[in-house]
Amino acid sequence: MSRAGWSAVVALAILAAPSADAWGQVSADPPVGQDVSAALRQIHDGHPVEGRKALEALVKAGRADAAEALGEILQGGYLGPPDRKAACELFVQSSKTWGAGMHNLALCYEQGVNGPPDLARAAGLYERAGQMGYPKAKCALGNLLIAGRGVPADPPRGLALCKEAADAGVADAQADVGNQYLMGRIVPRDPVEARRWYQKAADQHQHQAARTLGEMYARGDGGPQSWSEAKRLWRVAAEAGDVQAPELLAKRLTVELLAADFRPGDPRRAADIAEAIKWSQVTIADNPDPKEVEAAKGGVAILRGMQEGERKLMAHPSS
Repeated sequence: MSRAGWSAVVALAILAAPSADAWGQVSADPPVGQDVSAALRQIHDGHPVEGRKALEALVKAGRADAAEALGEILQGGYLGPPDRKAACELFVQSSKTWGAGMHNLALCYEQGVNGPPDLARAAGLYERAGQMGYPKAKCALGNLLIAGRGVPADPPRGLALCKEAADAGVADAQADVGNQYLMGRIVPRDPVEARRWYQKAADQHQHQAARTLGEMYARGDGGPQSWSEAKRLWRVAAEAGDVQAPELLAKRLTVELLAADFRPGDPRRAADIAEAIKWSQVTIADNPDPKEVEAAKGGVAILRGMQEGERKLMAHPSS
């Protein structure tokens, strides 16, 4: 799971609220300056060259908020191909005063952006970011402790740190806590508790939590079984960029269409066919497995046949 802060795209969407943390996280970081906000709005409004130049000038002036903003933009590839090395250099600057920057710098070391991964250093930086008031970093450290990566394994402390971040409202941490209760490796398996944490994360559109909670509803694991709720959650996950949810949603919609008791020409049937085709096409575009792609293409062919039948019925309802 990515440990980066919220993407710059999300930041652009919420910068209008002066008191909001620009990266969508609970944080003690100072607010983004109005000049940084103005540069980000330029990028958002279709003037990327001007916005980037403004941010670069502020970075040169030593502004940590500008360094964090530009770093996240370059890391996410919102002005072209991702440039993670340049982003990590910017996080060195922003980490001096920003917990988000310290967190993202730790991620650079964890993932070995500028050389071999240095998990011990990443762990230390995550701890410092948490101390700076960026609780998401606590669960990043917690996951290293749970797995014993770069630090001596200490699953109880690791889970406790993730719970601290989850209680602070960090969606990724809520999903991670849900994972632990679902897997039952370091705590007894408790699908009811897993659902509770996944729901908190899904309410914030955390894609993995929404997808997994949807699967739990589909199975009736930890609570009532509900295909309608499963589909709703998979839509949330798919819209948030989850790569598995579109296939789950397309398959379920197709099954329901094949078994449905809709009257010919029912608008609900046409809408479900269109949605199933939509998510099947997303699956085809994103799935690297050739066999699964071919299966999805076969499904689309069947759905298009259904769609054409519905069009004919609508055009000639009495025939």
